Amino acid sequence: MRLSVKIQDLVQGWHRDDSGAIVLLCLAACLFLFMVGLLMYDTGQVARDKVDVQMAADTAAYSQASVQARAMNSIAFANVGKRTITGIRNMYYTQFYHYFKWYRGQCKRCCCGFWCGCWGACLNCAGNTLSLVPFLGAVDSLFFTLARLPIFEDKMTKHLKALDKFQAEMAAYAPYWALGEGVVRGARNGAHAVTTYPLPKTPTFGPLPVKKSSGFGAAIESCLFPTYFFNPSSMGTITEMDRNFAVLKRNSVSRPYMASKGPREVVSRFRAAEGCMTGMMPSFLFPDNKYAPPYHLTADGNSGSDYMKRSNIVWTYRYTPDMATKLRDNYNAVLSKDYTTDIIGLPHSGMWAMSRGEMYYREKNDPNFVKGPNAMWMFHPSWIGKLRPVLLKNERLPVDPSDMWAESRGLALRQAPLFGVDLSDFGKDLLYMEKATLGMDGKIEGKEVLDGIAK
Repeated sequence: MRLSVKIQDLVQGWHRDDSGAIVLLCLAACLFLFMVGLLMYDTGQVARDKVDVQMAADTAAYSQASVQARAMNSIAFANVGKRTITGIRNMYYTQFYHYFKWYRGQCKRCCCGFWCGCWGACLNCAGNTLSLVPFLGAVDSLFFTLARLPIFEDKMTKHLKALDKFQAEMAAYAPYWALGEGVVRGARNGAHAVTTYPLPKTPTFGPLPVKKSSGFGAAIESCLFPTYFFNPSSMGTITEMDRNFAVLKRNSVSRPYMASKGPREVVSRFRAAEGCMTGMMPSFLFPDNKYAPPYHLTADGNSGSDYMKRSNIVWTYRYTPDMATKLRDNYNAVLSKDYTTDIIGLPHSGMWAMSRGEMYYREKNDPNFVKGPNAMWMFHPSWIGKLRPVLLKNERLPVDPSDMWAESRGLALRQAPLFGVDLSDFGKDLLYMEKATLGMDGKIEGKEVLDGIAK
């Protein structure tokens, strides 16, 4: 009786001063800690592996995009080199023409004699004639023009040829270089298999999205003269050219009798265009028409297809055999086994992660105010690599995720044995990805399924 009375008094005391609530709170806290302990005991390693494999995917995607951006910058630098060589050379063709035009004008004005007030023109005509500059310049101009013929191939053409070869090889090798860098970086961060879409061999989306200009007028695109249709330029460039020519004209007026500066009298922006047109000759005569055209971007829009050409989707795999043994036993030690892991299509001994990288050109770095069909940004090396969402809002994938995976899984399968992955277990995890990617296909209520998964 005494024990029951004491218990009764204890309960009544808890009721009077609300001590019972505190006891229940303590019990709830203990239960919470117990469940957290079970959670960590069962999923702690899984969570760490998941973080590792996702980090590997992000690193691989970023590295791949960064290498592609570096290749785009290299091609843009080569475009600048082509523009410098071609533009300056094409201006050379008008040098002697304008000089001789000025020389002839000076001699023509001198015909009236000193008493006509043209003694300055007479001095210019006589001085240049005695120096033999008009005649030596004509010979030099002739040889300068002949040097461009294929049988001679002067140094300038050789430089253009070398730049053109560099751009072609960079565009061809960059996708493989980027893929290799992505695989290495992913593996160093804990992935046992890294694969990507598009692969370099994919016809539409695999190659670097650049192409060399071709056809009539292509060489003028590398000329210093800005044209709207072939070579869109910023208003700043046009204004700068006008300002420089205005300075030359003022000098010509202030010192009109300096023979070495006489050709400034006829300088203008239209002469620059004339120089470009003079240099734009048939390719069988002037081989730099074949090598001079720059490479331009072929995917400069915001469509899903253009985004895919500028980006890569990466999958990484981490082999964790404990998932099918030790970690599964930990789970079954607390809860009864209510299903079997032998069902085809369930993850077995590894985990996957997905990421996407993109080579990107910041719009604020684009100097264009006047737009044309070929983006001017290929003359300004400002490409960067970045991570991006797997799918942007309202973005439409040009290829179903299951088709992407079908093309990319072979690369992962070839890597797995190199890291000691059991091919039997890996085969089951591949079947899981077949099922998962099929579930990503299509739309729900007009929106991509992958859009919701990415969020």
